[in-house]
Amino acid sequence: MTLAAKLRLTCPQIRVGNHPQYESLTSRKRNRDYYRTFTCASPARVHETLVAMSMPRLLAVVGLPWCTSAAFGALRPTTEVQEQDQEVPKPIMASRFHVTFKEYTHGLKPWGDGTYNVGSLHYDVGSDVARTVWSHGTLSPPQCCTIGSWSQGFGPLRPDWLLRSNATLVSTFKVGNRTCYEWASYHPGDRFTMVSDNWSLDAKGVPCVYEDKFNAVFRRLGLAHKLTFDIVSYDTAPETDDIFAIPKGMDCSRPCPNKKGWCKGG
Repeated sequence: MTLAAKLRLTCPQIRVGNHPQYESLTSRKRNRDYYRTFTCASPARVHETLVAMSMPRLLAVVGLPWCTSAAFGALRPTTEVQEQDQEVPKPIMASRFHVTFKEYTHGLKPWGDGTYNVGSLHYDVGSDVARTVWSHGTLSPPQCCTIGSWSQGFGPLRPDWLLRSNATLVSTFKVGNRTCYEWASYHPGDRFTMVSDNWSLDAKGVPCVYEDKFNAVFRRLGLAHKLTFDIVSYDTAPETDDIFAIPKGMDCSRPCPNKKGWCKGG
């Protein structure tokens, strides 16, 4: 009998996740059903139940996302889990920065290669006027259009936009010697094609990657869009006004032709 099975018999209030062990057809189904629905109680809940049943000498209870351990005494969260929880920073960007990026785009076709481009992001909401400029390469001739106005809710993102949108931490990964935390905001600009806006940043708030996550249908049709930021170019020094100014003679009054899909965010 597995440790998890013993615990379920002796402590019915506790659910303990374990890897299924397939000894027979019936146990395979039982373990599969259990494995698909398992949860783990918090260390405090496990300790409270075991102490009440006079079982303080349990050696180990292991599960996800919590791991608890006891060396002939009170149960406690393992050091690894405690350190991991403490290391995850809040996803807040700097109020002013600029950075270059490499952009990958794949259109609505399941075949062929995507395109690569180099651009830059200029972000400043720490001044009297909040402003943002995205540069995605060059067009010949240069073009400009309007997506929306302040009165319609358009403007620069807040530094804490991931917190305010209840973004979820979905992964961590390494970029060089940096640990990047990937947060998914499930309120994308285009809810018809997208599932989430995924923004990754390190413990200092320096961006790592931005990626549009498309739903299964459009992903199979080939849609993909990803920005990989260059840490070497990242700078929080103030930039001059001309960086954010519309070039002289440029008419931006024309509505953007593809804005219909962008304006369905929730």
